[in-house]
Amino acid sequence: MGDIRPTGYGSTVMPALRLIPGDGQRPSEPVCPMRLDARSRRPGLAHEEFNLCLDLPHAERACHMAAAEGLPLPLWVVIAIESQRALRAARPDESPGAVASRLDWAARRPPRQVRRATRLAAYAAVLRCPPRTVQPMRVASELPLLVPYHTFLAWEIAAEDDEVALNDWALAQLAAAGTRRPLWEAASAEAGQMLAEWVALQARARGLAS
Repeated sequence: MGDIRPTGYGSTVMPALRLIPGDGQRPSEPVCPMRLDARSRRPGLAHEEFNLCLDLPHAERACHMAAAEGLPLPLWVVIAIESQRALRAARPDESPGAVASRLDWAARRPPRQVRRATRLAAYAAVLRCPPRTVQPMRVASELPLLVPYHTFLAWEIAAEDDEVALNDWALAQLAAAGTRRPLWEAASAEAGQMLAEWVALQARARGLAS
């Protein structure tokens, strides 16, 4: 803070501010490893509660795939549904399988640098290397989900466009979702993007390059 100088309005004086040059970076602070079993959602977002009704085949498949990825079932299900929605929207003129293979490759590449230690970075790190100590999964007919609010709105719109109930739409995306989708979520978090944004940008970039 600089000297006190008159402002020209009566006797009122205001302090003159002096900016200190810097690199615009906040100092890095250590962030404790994130426990996904205690915080089974992406940090820093408002979430909507959604109870997904599962039949036995969908529930068993979801439990098996979530266990293979080492993630809590509700988080894996949200990532799987949203990744499939984003994949369908990204390149409707191309095979989803071909796009998914390119996205798998892009997501496996580690970030060039970690900008700073944040909860989002910790979230991405644990998605890449889950501790595989999540609670045992059980088959249930109803699964409570925490879905980012704007993502949930996108699900509702997609279900309306397909002219099906939201639960039926979500089950269809869940059934179509492949493996390694948590890596897509990790890559999007590392880029400071939502999953659908990352999928769209990666799909477009790869398409233009091919």
